[in-house]
Amino acid sequence: MPWGYTLGLLDRYLLRQLLGGFVFVLLAVIVVVLFTQSFRFLSLVIESAATLKAFLWLMLISVPTFLHIIAPVAFVIAVLFTYQRLMADRELVIMRSAGRSPLQLAAPALWLAVVVTLMMLAQSLVWAPWANRVLVDEQYAIKNNFTSLLLRPGTFNDLLPGLTFYARKRDSEGAMEGILIHDFRNKEKPTTIMAERGLLQAVNGETPKVIVFNGLRQEFNRHNKKLNELTFSNYTMSLEMLKNRKVDRVRDLRELPLVDLLMPRAASIEKTGRNNSELGNELQLRLATPLLSISFASIALVVLLTGDYSRRGMQKRMGIAVGLIIAVQAAFLWLTNLLEVSGLFILPLYGVLLLPLVLCLWRLGVLSSWAVLFPFLHPVSGATR
Repeated sequence: MPWGYTLGLLDRYLLRQLLGGFVFVLLAVIVVVLFTQSFRFLSLVIESAATLKAFLWLMLISVPTFLHIIAPVAFVIAVLFTYQRLMADRELVIMRSAGRSPLQLAAPALWLAVVVTLMMLAQSLVWAPWANRVLVDEQYAIKNNFTSLLLRPGTFNDLLPGLTFYARKRDSEGAMEGILIHDFRNKEKPTTIMAERGLLQAVNGETPKVIVFNGLRQEFNRHNKKLNELTFSNYTMSLEMLKNRKVDRVRDLRELPLVDLLMPRAASIEKTGRNNSELGNELQLRLATPLLSISFASIALVVLLTGDYSRRGMQKRMGIAVGLIIAVQAAFLWLTNLLEVSGLFILPLYGVLLLPLVLCLWRLGVLSSWAVLFPFLHPVSGATR
């Protein structure tokens, strides 16, 4: 018979079921997480008078920041649901009667777990750090946008050290009423401006200005203790110092690109305020987290596919699998926290993640049947492939 380079019918059938379930669960979890985060983003957008476009961009860019965290959970849910349904419909019994071993039944899920792990590894190392940087920068830009600071009614806003702006209210078109501007950057001559109404003039490429109408300007000279007053019908205040201003901040480790973790530089340490050991631990966490996909899948497969088949016992097996998965997740989180104490805990961390895979392959008899994991290297049999 000719050598085959494609998976058999049953393998492709199992892959379709697993992949469809994984995509469905993953999208559902993404929607749930986005829904919970939407309140925080919506509050930020409303308080800063940002646009709907900014809100949608925050929602979109936040997905890569948690995708590698929820993907293992979504994948193991798909594995549990798929094999439980196949057992309930007695499809697994038929496949086993046709000569499929537990390892052959598990092979499609293991291969898909490897693919998911590799994809999440790339996402964890490259995509997630980029998304974290963009997301945090965007939030800072919205919070510190001078137009949003001026348009927060009923709040004393410190635009700069020594410059405070207040507006009692504003209408739907952005016109403000009850304006107070206190400028004490010049300690010798602090200035206060009070006006009935005003508006912000911020045209792209031009210096932003605040134009106030029907008000009073007071300047106090500390040398001669004299108060100078000026009434005006309109007064313009330039905000050149707020144009394109940048806010310095300490970067989180999750925002650092891969190259900064592989080759720590003084600039990277300065940006985060962390040392080389902490940068190394962050790199190990990015490498380890995607392994949860194959670890969780291994637990589900070895519990569901080994031993005698019984529909009444399937619920018990599902409970055992879920309990073991929760235990591995808890151990992973515990060891992750211990990494802050010592980098030596990285070894037991990898042990917790890889032990389920080793036990799964051993329990499924992979040592004596290694070839079934590579069906594309063997002749295709019509009955079982």
